[in-house]
Amino acid sequence: MSVFIDGRVEQGSFDLEVALAFESGRVTGILGPNGSGKTTLLRAIAGLTFLTSGSLTVDGADWKSLAPQDRSVGLVLADPVLFPHLNATDNVAFGPRSRGVAASTARERALEELDALGIADLAGRKPKALSTGQAQRVALARALATDPKVLLLDESLAGLDPQTRTTVRGVLASRLAHFDGTTIMVTHDPVDALTLADELVFLEDGRLTQRGTPAQVSAAPRSTYAATLVGLNLLPGNATGDGLVATGLGEVRTTSEVVGGCWISIRPNAVSLWHSPPLARRATRGR
Repeated sequence: MSVFIDGRVEQGSFDLEVALAFESGRVTGILGPNGSGKTTLLRAIAGLTFLTSGSLTVDGADWKSLAPQDRSVGLVLADPVLFPHLNATDNVAFGPRSRGVAASTARERALEELDALGIADLAGRKPKALSTGQAQRVALARALATDPKVLLLDESLAGLDPQTRTTVRGVLASRLAHFDGTTIMVTHDPVDALTLADELVFLEDGRLTQRGTPAQVSAAPRSTYAATLVGLNLLPGNATGDGLVATGLGEVRTTSEVVGGCWISIRPNAVSLWHSPPLARRATRGR
């Protein structure tokens, strides 16, 4: 495991308490309602918020007390936060330069990263001459140019329009496929989560409620939020053991033999509306 956090962060009346391990070479999507602790988790890993108690290790090294600048982290926010007086190359080179890399080597590394993200032709442009999507790719290049052990993406595609978001998402997916570090991505967008992440982690009220691959979450969501995100309706019910489940909308017949309280997930595209029972309609047609 590359990153292991087992601790608690207290911020006023809110507290986050998690025990999570993140593997190198994988992308983990962090999802949950507003105020569930997603950004707090990323800030704790980056060192911008310290753990109240517990531990944080990366590749076996203790990070709990390390200052942010001493952590091998790349952080990308919804706002690219580029230096307006520097062109794209120098913005990206700032990352490795801040870690003591020689200027010529840093610029060479910056050009490599800009090329990997498909914007080598924009190397000489300043931020005011870049589109929102281009600026975000420069910010991604700056984070990756430091070769971080941990890449943290906090709603990094949220500020893009739908068409630009699709383009940048594709470029990011291609680049992350060749990134050896650990990527942890906070998002509210189901498309980002289901297309970029190898696994999903759901936080609600500061606690872990579900973890699994997109396929596992889609097959068995454990909360209304998770079900909604993967495109399902989730209904609470009470099963009688004979395949019938009583819900607030009436009885639902299932193939399960579960007894007692349960949840039923229903795909919207599995719902059909009829003026009369389907069997009756088929019988009429057969006459």
